[in-house]
Amino acid sequence: EAVGEIRRVLEDSIKGQIISDRPVGVFLSGGVDSSIVLGLIRKFAPAITKTYTTGFKVDIQSEKFNADFKLARETAKYYKTDHHELMIGPEDVFPNLEKIAWHLDEPNGNHTAPAIFLLSQLAKKDVAVVLGGDGGDELFGGYPRYVFSRLIGEYQKFPHIGRRGFDVFLKIIGKEKYREKLSLSGVDRITGFMSLKNELLFRVLKPEVFNSLNTKQYFSELFLQYPENIIRFDFEKVFMDIDRKTWLVDESLMRTDKMSMASALEARVPILDKRLVEISQKISTKWKISGKTGKVIFREAFKDYLLPHLENKPKTGWFTPMAKWIRQEPLKSKVIDILDFLPGEYFQKNEIRKIFNEHISGKVYNLNILWYLVSFGAWYNVFIKGELRE
Repeated sequence: EAVGEIRRVLEDSIKGQIISDRPVGVFLSGGVDSSIVLGLIRKFAPAITKTYTTGFKVDIQSEKFNADFKLARETAKYYKTDHHELMIGPEDVFPNLEKIAWHLDEPNGNHTAPAIFLLSQLAKKDVAVVLGGDGGDELFGGYPRYVFSRLIGEYQKFPHIGRRGFDVFLKIIGKEKYREKLSLSGVDRITGFMSLKNELLFRVLKPEVFNSLNTKQYFSELFLQYPENIIRFDFEKVFMDIDRKTWLVDESLMRTDKMSMASALEARVPILDKRLVEISQKISTKWKISGKTGKVIFREAFKDYLLPHLENKPKTGWFTPMAKWIRQEPLKSKVIDILDFLPGEYFQKNEIRKIFNEHISGKVYNLNILWYLVSFGAWYNVFIKGELRE
């Protein structure tokens, strides 16, 4: 019954979202959600043919960073769309950091923002509205963090001898970095996945700033609103719900909306139809996550739209080669310039330079903390110092 309801509501949502007196296109990733959205659009509005995706210029591990780009090309070929591809390199990001900060209007540490900003400029040449696949992961358990959280819950039920075996398994598959999360429960598990590490924050922030952080308190206030029986027996349901109320609206949708509207392009999200959100809330996690696979019930609802090249594709997330780009010119000097002029009353700049040098040398992957600092620095330059360079 739920499968049929999910399908009926999304079909109805698509029919409503494609109504526009201006040209409509689709942001197409290499994932399941945008592919399903495109399939439904082609069914109900065959005249909508334009699709857009982005790839990345990178010499090392090009296959890794452009895997979704190639899958999107296959999807576009299957549906016979007028497909537009944008290849982005560090030279494209370099001149746009202040403009991106201006349109974001607040610091945002997600390094995909430049890609959305540039892809929106391309799409705006042809269309005024784009539809995307946002929301499916938060509603139906698509992110790996939900799968791993479920495994943590099972792990914590093991006797100690079983736990040692699992630790060995993580070492064998090269996932020892996850070991520190195995003891996490309650709100600590959520913040463990969704927050930067305290050790890094303590290094980059002045003590008085670090001590004023209340991230855990913020999540705790949300977490404690849920009944104990739901937290105990369906923790991931709570995790997804909190993600929907925080990460999705405050980071993901905000980023996409502002980066698209910077080009006066309207981005619509049919999967986040209010009715579909309400349906997802009623579905137990066991129907969403099975083993390593997420979005089980969503995939079942649209199994006839799961194209062969996507059917068994694991969720990998959308990421850029920014970690590699900031190790080379012209972006390296730009990042150094921004980091050097961070306000000293908030940041420990000597430690930040050490963290940057650790990343440049390849000793430690420090992109996440560095890009948060770059985002803050660009925002600070634009809005506090008034330095918007055209």
